[in-house]
Amino acid sequence: MGYIIAGIVGGLVVVLLTKVLPNKGFIKSLMKLFYSIKDSLFSSFCHSFEEFKDIAAESKAEYELEKIKEAQAKAERK
Repeated sequence: MGYIIAGIVGGLVVVLLTKVLPNKGFIKSLMKLFYSIKDSLFSSFCHSFEEFKDIAAESKAEYELEKIKEAQAKAERK
């Protein structure tokens, strides 16, 4: 089923490009739009990934601090 849909979409792309091909300005505009969307998605993904790394580092630091406090509390009880 997926191959059929991919074939139909591919055929539509070919037909549309052959009809629109003489209008290179339109194709260039579409390509610029594609690159713009790709760049914005990539930058937002990178930003989200950086935030995730920061949260993971903060969580690890808090966990390590809790382990140290628990070890100190155990040592004081003995």
